[in-house]
This record gives sequence, structure tokens and C-alpha cells, in this order.
Amino acid sequence: MGLGTTNWWGYSCMKMANFSTIQFFSFIPMLAIAIFFFISCIIMLVAGDPLLALCIASLSPIALLLEKPSLDAIRRRTRYISHLNGIEVRASAGELRVGGMTVPLINAQPSFTITTNPVIIVTNAAVEQLSKGELSALIAHERGHVELDHVMLFYLLTPFILYLAISVGFLTEVLVRAQLGALSAVSSLFIIILSGMIGARTFYRVLEREADWYAIKSAPDGAYSLLKKLSSGDLPRWFRILKRLFGYHDLERNKSYSNPESTSNFAKSTLFPLFLLSLLLSVLIFKAAVEYGFHPLSALSLLLVTLPSYLAAFIIFSSIIYKIFRFLGFPFYRIRASVIAYWGVSTLPLAFSLKNIIILVTYNLLGVALSSLVMSRKLGMKEKAYSLLGWALIWGITVLAITLSEFLLVI
Repeated sequence: MGLGTTNWWGYSCMKMANFSTIQFFSFIPMLAIAIFFFISCIIMLVAGDPLLALCIASLSPIALLLEKPSLDAIRRRTRYISHLNGIEVRASAGELRVGGMTVPLINAQPSFTITTNPVIIVTNAAVEQLSKGELSALIAHERGHVELDHVMLFYLLTPFILYLAISVGFLTEVLVRAQLGALSAVSSLFIIILSGMIGARTFYRVLEREADWYAIKSAPDGAYSLLKKLSSGDLPRWFRILKRLFGYHDLERNKSYSNPESTSNFAKSTLFPLFLLSLLLSVLIFKAAVEYGFHPLSALSLLLVTLPSYLAAFIIFSSIIYKIFRFLGFPFYRIRASVIAYWGVSTLPLAFSLKNIIILVTYNLLGVALSSLVMSRKLGMKEKAYSLLGWALIWGITVLAITLSEFLLVI
């Protein structure tokens, strides 16, 4: 990329594990959580035991015990560089195969750890080829992912990926059983998966733009210089395709991006998980309608109506929660993480078609506890009290709404 050869830490770090290997070790705890949810999904769809599936899914936080071994493995395979603002920075080897050639890879990533202090890993090429300001901006970008709770968001998204798997499984089962033909089944699944991909794209773009915004605030000169290079034409073709697809690290868009605290930004960043939750509830209604004797095509039409309705209701309700807690002075990223945590935990029994009111209320209480903990961590007692009181009120409203919906379904 022609970025120069400034090595501002004074030494080269070549004999280390490759960046892709470090990424694998970083993702181990999240992969373990995904395995728990995968097993629970199989138990639900194949064995038909919803209570056991719920118990397996509820054990997934045990995987967080793997964070420390994962971080230890990363440290053994990277070289210590420095501590910047309390976050450890380490270097790994990094190279990329392009057109049969091996070229240095300039990249960085925070460790996916939420229970231990994170580590930011940069490639050796970044250390050697970026200027001091550009390297500071690159590290600030990754620090932004940590400080803005983006790493936690990926953990909190795992229940919603389970919702997608269960939704696709239920929908496929009903369509195949109804003998509507492979074309209608594939078309329906294609539309759902495509919609989910669009939501994931929006989610990822928002997080990357927030991290760029954080880097611009922390190291403006270096950030603009780095973004300018990433916006230049002297880039690998694969990177230009990804850049166009996801729209991240775009200089012009970042210049006009100045308010990540807006309600619209909150709505965009929660659209993906709320879409998956709305899809689950709509598929459950679709499945129930077919079982009650509706023609599958009529039930499918009902799904297409309930899906946007649920999504709009969740976005509006979540935006109201956001405004309330913003008024109370909570950071926008903490509110977002706590809202996603609440919906992910409180609706978990619904994914397994469990309608027992005791189970629903219990998981709502767990959702309140986790959301309050996520929002008020590292804050004072006053903020913790506000958080707990606010989420307790939201819990009461949600329980009332669930009870009413269950009553209407019985009728």
C-alpha cells in the first residue's frame, strides 16, 4: 500500500503466530457459546424437548470461563508492545495471499473478552508501515470497539442467531409438511435469510462507523490520514468489494457522521437483533395458524403481516426505553447493550415454545438483572439504582403485555 516503513516502537516483530490464528483463539469463547445454542436448537427441532433445550441454552454463559485461557493463548503467540490508556497492545505476524503473492496485512482487532481486561492485537505490518499518528488511530479504532461495548454486543447477539436457526427450522418443517413444493419453501427461506443479511450489514456498518468516529475523536490527524489511504484506489480487489458492500472506513461518510447518540443510530444498530426476534415470533404464529387449520399460504401471508408489525413495535418500544435512559444520563452504548440483553434473555423461553407463565416471568427477571448489570457496570450507586428501577418498570410493562398476548392466543 506504500504506507512507509516507520517503526515507532523501535523493533520488528516477525516470528509470531499469524493474525488469523490469533483471531481463532480470540473467538473461542464465542464459538463455545454458539455450540451451546446449536445443541439446544438440535434438541428442540429434532428431539422435540423444549425444556431440555432451554436448559442447555441457559448454560451457555459457562463458556465465558474460556476467556482467560483464550487470552493466555493469545499472549503466548504475540509480542508485548505497550499499554495505552490501560489497554494492552500486542503484535502478531500478518500476511495475505493476493494473486499468488504474499503481501503484509495491515490489520488490528480487540480480543473478544468481556470478563477480563481486553488486549488489542495489531499486525507486524501495521507496526512497521504506519506512521505514529496512523498507528495511534488504528489502535484508537479498536479501542472504540471495546469502549463502546461492541465486543459485548456480539456476545449478546448469540441468542438472536439461535432465533434465526429455529425460525428457519420451523418454517421449513411446516412448508415441507404442507407439500407446497420446493420452490415456495426455498423462496420463503431466501427472502428471510436475505432480510437477515441486510440487517446484519446495517448492524456491522453502524459499529464500524462508531469505531471510526471514536478514532477521529481520539487521534484526528492520524485517523483522517489512515481513512484517506483506505479510501484510495491502491487497495486489493477483495477489500474494495467489502468496502463497497459494507460501507465501512469511508472518509466522506465519516466526515458527515457526528452523532452516534441519535435515536436513529440506536434504531439502526438494534434493527438486526429485533428483526430476528420479530421473525421468531411471526414464525411461531405462522406455525400455530397452520396447526389450527389455516391454509399454509394464508398463514404465510399472516407471517408477512406480523413480521413488520412486530419489528415496528419493538423498535418503537426500544426507542422509548432509549430516550428514557438517555434522559437519566446513561451512555448511549450502554443503553443499547442493555436493551439487546433484555430482549435476548427475556424472550428465550418463547424460542422453545414454552408458555408457562412462571418460566416467562423468571426469564423476564433474569433479563432485567442482566440488563441492569450491563448498563450500570463500572458506574456509581446512584446510576445502579436508576438502572434497576427503570428496568423493573419495563419488566412490569412487558410481563403485562406477554400475559395479555397469551390470553388472546388462548381465546
